[in-house]
Amino acid sequence: ILSRYGQLLPDLLQYASEAPFTATYPDHERYFSALVSGDARDAVAHLRQQASLSTSDSDRSAALELAVDLLLRTGNSQVAAEIALSLGTELGAAGIAPGLLEIGTQLADPKPILDFLKAQHDVLAYAAIRLNQAIR
Repeated sequence: ILSRYGQLLPDLLQYASEAPFTATYPDHERYFSALVSGDARDAVAHLRQQASLSTSDSDRSAALELAVDLLLRTGNSQVAAEIALSLGTELGAAGIAPGLLEIGTQLADPKPILDFLKAQHDVLAYAAIRLNQAIR
C-alpha cells in the first residue's frame, strides 16, 4: 500500500500533513484499512481523538465529518448519525459528510434526526425522511 511506502521515505520527501490526517501516511493507512476491512472502529476512535485535541473549529469539524463519512461507507449508519447530531448545525461546515437528510434515509429509526430537524424547523428534510420511511 502506498501509505506504507510513504512512511519509509525520509522526512524531507514526505508530504506535509493537514488535519485530520496530521500524520499523513499512518493516518491514511488507518483510513484506507478501515474502508477495505469494513471495520472502522480504530479509525473512528482516532478521528474522534483528533477532533478532541483540535484547537480549530474547522479541524474539529473535518475530523468528525470524516468519521461520519467513513462510518456510512462501512455500514455503520447509526453511529454516523450520533456523531453527525453531535455536530449539530456545524455538520457540513467542512464539506465532507453528507447532510442529515441523506443520513436519516439510511436509518431504520431516524427519530433522533427527525427530532433535530423539527427543532431546527427544517420542514423539507423532515418531510423527505418521513416520505422515505413511508415508501420503504
